[in-house]
Amino acid sequence: MKGFANYAVGYDNIDVREATKRGIPISNIPGVLTDATAEMAWALLFAISRRVVASDTFMRSGQWKGWGPLQFIGGDITGATLGLVGAGRIGTAMAMKSRGFDMKVLYADTIRNEKLEQEFQRMKKTAYLINTSRGPILNEVELVQALKTDEIAGAALDVYEDEPLMAEGLKDLPNVIVTPHTASATKSSRGGMARIAATNLLAMLEGKRAPNCVNPEVYQ
Repeated sequence: MKGFANYAVGYDNIDVREATKRGIPISNIPGVLTDATAEMAWALLFAISRRVVASDTFMRSGQWKGWGPLQFIGGDITGATLGLVGAGRIGTAMAMKSRGFDMKVLYADTIRNEKLEQEFQRMKKTAYLINTSRGPILNEVELVQALKTDEIAGAALDVYEDEPLMAEGLKDLPNVIVTPHTASATKSSRGGMARIAATNLLAMLEGKRAPNCVNPEVYQ
């Protein structure tokens, strides 16, 4: 029995339809990286809203001459509104973690919605956009323009529309944080991912149904 055990939750890198036609099972690793990814989204939210990277760079440069009341003014998190596009495992985990900050939570759960993908003008100018989900859900060219024209206050991205590339000008913006797809990069998360992928693969090799098969119709 042939099969693919994808070392990720998403499987848009695999032609599942063609695999199904050929009777090849495809599996993924849901659940194990939920908290790690939600934690990374929070880390990015705090980092961009409090201008952590910019102030760290400034400090390392030796330019700081002492405290000032208007230095690196950022945005508030406590009491703010947290908007989530997607209310699955990770979105729910992030929302639950917001309780300590007394935030109002708004969410939209959608498989593919162009209206949601192009809503920068619907966001407040004080808003920060965080993406630890899928790069293609954002139009990076439009995001760059929105950031340049101050339609939103900032963005922090861990995934990109055309990885490993970024949209032209994105990395040069001062109100952006970019990280190299590391949201699940914790010891427990990556170890769990490996174990689940191996379990799926062993089942396939033994001709058994993979526990996390995304195209179960191949077993019919």
